[in-house]
Amino acid sequence: MFAFINIIRTNLIFFIPMVLVGVVLLGEVPVASKLVHGGLEMIGAVVGAVLAIWLLIEIPILMG
Repeated sequence: MFAFINIIRTNLIFFIPMVLVGVVLLGEVPVASKLVHGGLEMIGAVVGAVLAIWLLIEIPILMG
């Protein structure tokens, strides 16, 4: 079901910014606790990584 993902330079060029976008987007949520803020940044990194992996799997399938 899932295609094998080759970890090559072009994939990492796409993967790393997606993780950073997740960190920035969820890191900007205003919360009172630094612990919650750090947790949101971690969740953002994981969500960004999952979206990047999903897109790297789906793009070749959609291209034909």
